[in-house]
Amino acid sequence: MPEHVHLLIWPRQAVYNISTILAGVKRPVAYRAREAGLLEGPHFWLPGGGFDGNLVETGTVLAEIDYIHRNPVRRGLCKRPEDWRYSSAGFWAGQTDVPLAMDRTLPALGS
Repeated sequence: MPEHVHLLIWPRQAVYNISTILAGVKRPVAYRAREAGLLEGPHFWLPGGGFDGNLVETGTVLAEIDYIHRNPVRRGLCKRPEDWRYSSAGFWAGQTDVPLAMDRTLPALGS
């Protein structure tokens, strides 16, 4: 999305520090935005934790993925989810020229 990002992650270790994961994502993005002149003020990210939560049911995870993929379509930015270059929808639809490849190993979740 032009002004926000949706990120769904699955930590690889059973024990993890979400702050470390978020810093690992946010710092390089903010640094590159600053280098590219995309910052009007001192901050790239809004303060606070965002709208985060733990998803534990398979159906909930799939519904969230569908919501994320359809977001640019709902906004009128593209016709199909896989047409939005910065979405994982293209990767899951079989496109190979994507900015970021996903891990095809899906974890087991509850029902």
